Amino acid sequence: MDLSAALTAKARELGIVRGAGRSLPGARRVRRGVYCVDPAREPTFEESVVAALLVLPPGSVACGLTAARLWRLDALVPVQEDEPLELLIPGRNDSVRLSGCRLHFEGMTGVALPVGVPATSVARTIVDLLARMDFRDGVALVEAAMRRDRELADDLSAERRRRLPRRGGRRVEQALDFAAPLSESVLESHARVLWAIAGLPVPVQQARIVVDGRFVARVDFLWPAARLIVEVDGLGKYAEAGALQAEKSRQNRLIAAGYTVLRFTWADIHQRPDVVVRMINTELLQRKPGISGIGS
Repeated sequence: MDLSAALTAKARELGIVRGAGRSLPGARRVRRGVYCVDPAREPTFEESVVAALLVLPPGSVACGLTAARLWRLDALVPVQEDEPLELLIPGRNDSVRLSGCRLHFEGMTGVALPVGVPATSVARTIVDLLARMDFRDGVALVEAAMRRDRELADDLSAERRRRLPRRGGRRVEQALDFAAPLSESVLESHARVLWAIAGLPVPVQQARIVVDGRFVARVDFLWPAARLIVEVDGLGKYAEAGALQAEKSRQNRLIAAGYTVLRFTWADIHQRPDVVVRMINTELLQRKPGISGIGS
């Protein structure tokens, strides 16, 4: 992949060039020595990344949070005020400095062109982020990325074999080992982590409930032996007219078929996890005394 040619093409698309400001009347300064010659174009995040890459050694790419934002993987990583750009520099020339940037001098693996900007690949970007994220959010990040790309698991496995960060490598392995493709939301991912940390028996995820040969529902989590269903609900679930009534009818059918249904919200999972685990454990132990839930 010719990164220099790709960077040049992206800079041309954005209307930014290197040069002296005096020779570019009407140009807008992006950073020292880099100007946007299209006065009608508003500043963008992509522009700031490309401007930084233009003044760094050839072959440099966006990485870390910066690459995540280019790949649109940043839903779990909110933008911080004055957040520095993260850029990966080839070689070991750690004397390079650049204002407003955090430069990394590590092995170069997997590069690609999200929105046309040279950056680490999706798999490399995720591995780098996992090394510094907590377990719960790391799992949610991987599972959200898997929902977008069903083949990503293979790329993550390959990246993991090639390299693990010197710091946080164990954290990366734990998140990748636990992540699975069945979670359909961040809340489901966080719930899975909660069940595991609490020591609850592993439930069936996205289970199909069939009664008398007829499909009744697909549920978030099912403990079959206890006939216990747990659903985790985001606020947007009932935005459409009739959605709440349909959900109530569905729940009534499940209860009539002999299932216990517990429903938890984002606030329950994040602010009252002990209460959530205790309620699930109570149902598991009542319904099936042989099941040994270990939660609080």
